Amino acid sequence: MTLLDGILDFGSAPEPTYYDILSIGKSAAQDEIKRAYYAAVKRVSPEHNPREFEQIKAAYEALRDAQKRLKYDSKLELSPPEIMRLEDARAYLSMEKTGKAVKAYEDLLKKKPGNLLVMEGLAEAYRERGFINKAIGQYEKILAANEQDMLIWSDYTGCLLERGLTGQAEVAMQKAVALNEQYDLKNGDILLDAIIYYMDLDDDFTRICFDRLHKIGLATISTYQDPAMVIINMVLRIKAADFAKDALLLGKNIKPQDYGYEKIEKLLLIKELAELNSNEDFDDVFINMFELLIDNSGTPRERMEQLCMEGYLLNENPPLMRKQVRKTAVLYPRLFALNSSFFNKFLQEKNEQRLWEANYAESRSLLRKHPEFVKIFSDECEDDGDWEGEFAEAEKLTPVRTEPKIGRNDPCPCGSGKKYKKCCGS
Repeated sequence: MTLLDGILDFGSAPEPTYYDILSIGKSAAQDEIKRAYYAAVKRVSPEHNPREFEQIKAAYEALRDAQKRLKYDSKLELSPPEIMRLEDARAYLSMEKTGKAVKAYEDLLKKKPGNLLVMEGLAEAYRERGFINKAIGQYEKILAANEQDMLIWSDYTGCLLERGLTGQAEVAMQKAVALNEQYDLKNGDILLDAIIYYMDLDDDFTRICFDRLHKIGLATISTYQDPAMVIINMVLRIKAADFAKDALLLGKNIKPQDYGYEKIEKLLLIKELAELNSNEDFDDVFINMFELLIDNSGTPRERMEQLCMEGYLLNENPPLMRKQVRKTAVLYPRLFALNSSFFNKFLQEKNEQRLWEANYAESRSLLRKHPEFVKIFSDECEDDGDWEGEFAEAEKLTPVRTEPKIGRNDPCPCGSGKKYKKCCGS
């Protein structure tokens, strides 16, 4: 259960109020709230009075955050019957009974005009009901009363985009980003929303959002987002190497124990790929190969692409390619490890012919199993000759056995009565 759920779960709401628990008035400033909290935790032992200690913590968490405090104050404005009606409205919404939810919220708003909790619930109900224009109007009223609520800005821009009002959505998103900076709210979610939306539209604004998210850190992104995958997706979508490297710097806030080893390992691979991408000493085939290997799911098509790239290394100035492979092993060890089996053999010149023959045999085998690849790779590799013609010619030259294979212990077909291995097969 989140803190906000705790605030809204009025059936178990603590008595007295959070203000009473900290012994402060409703108009207390942040410094006063902090002093009251420290005094309370010194007075109450978590071992001897765990319930009271948890109440003190809950009170402080609700009142120290301006937005949570506003919502808590809105709750205090409601009478017990109104609280019950609000609970009913939330229950209707959770059960997708949006018509009843809208009616319940509208009835409450008539009694408590301007109550933020009720207004937000009504806006959400309108949106779920499909009344997008009404939801937009309700969100605008909320923002007029409280422009610092970044979650409302995010929902508001989402509604505008659903309605097809892209121009208004972009203006709203830019204003939200500006307010986030103006009030030093350190809300990573609104910056992330802006980055994802503007990534392909406005490099300058995307850069501003990147810089601000870098400054406040990934910890400011809500738990429903996965920071590791956010960064990976951003890097994969942004082709410019400098943007990719800047995005990866944000990964300093990611801890492997929080987000899983595999995701962090992938993040490190992409970091090396971004660095290699900006290194002009490397042939593009290395960048393409590693992009393929990082997201390789083991399909025949991907294996064929890998064989094509390995074939390029074997055919296109192998001494120069070996030099670049050696540099990869030193500068980008994680990328090198993705294809170390091939690379280690390729680095020894004596293996060159054997590797080429193995590459050719496996490629031809894949083309035989997947004839559609002949056309695909013929179109993608126009400079590498006539794939279809060469493949057809190679198939003509391939010996085809017309008789069953004779086993070594089978009777020799010459009629001698001896085993094949002791006669004609010797």
